[in-house]
Amino acid sequence: MNFEDIFKENYLYIYNFALKLSCHPDNAEDLTQQTFMTAFEKKNQIRDTKAIKEWLTSICYRNFLMFLRKSGAAEESSLELEEAE
Repeated sequence: MNFEDIFKENYLYIYNFALKLSCHPDNAEDLTQQTFMTAFEKKNQIRDTKAIKEWLTSICYRNFLMFLRKSGAAEESSLELEEAE
């Protein structure tokens, strides 16, 4: 299975999963894009072609967790700046 087929068959599922996680269409689109970019970079790691959807879902979830950490860190930084003033 080539990557274009993987993308076409799983895009909507991953987007909907990302939307459920993020509750925001723009963030869901970003997460979906990041998921498929990561998957493309690591496509040689696919061992079980029957588990591609699960693999993509786990990539999306990890990207979401990174997004939360980064946005949380950004909020903490802005609070620290406000307190310093």
